[in-house]
Amino acid sequence: GQIMQDDSFQAALEHSEPQLRSVFASQSTSIDAVIVASKGVNVLTYLASNNLWNGPSLLLSPIPNACNHIQGGSWENEWESTMDALLSHDVGPIVIGTGTSLDEQMFIVDMIKDVQICGSLTKGMNGSNQREFKRCPNWFVYSFPGDHSW
Repeated sequence: GQIMQDDSFQAALEHSEPQLRSVFASQSTSIDAVIVASKGVNVLTYLASNNLWNGPSLLLSPIPNACNHIQGGSWENEWESTMDALLSHDVGPIVIGTGTSLDEQMFIVDMIKDVQICGSLTKGMNGSNQREFKRCPNWFVYSFPGDHSW
């Protein structure tokens, strides 16, 4: 949004924090899953780090961003810190959706594999397009029709 463009991801997160806390801390709100796209992956890490959510999550074309709870400095640090936050707060199951563009699929999957937190990626059973990580058994990767603009 505009706040992120004008200032930073952290500023946008701080602006949205009261609303996020209100929705996710409310006992009357029933949430079955969280769906985030692109830099929204770090909204999910924020929710997990603040014990507001650790349930089923769909990450569409996730791209980490440095912020107060995610280490920056390089893409490796951002990915490693993001994945560590999700794992350490037991978020899951997690489905990582990549678009049909081969460039996007390779870009995102290679970055996740390169940080080595979840280990190697294996093909799903029965010829499905599902792929799974060896050390993150409730994390799955799918290719969905679409692209980063979701």
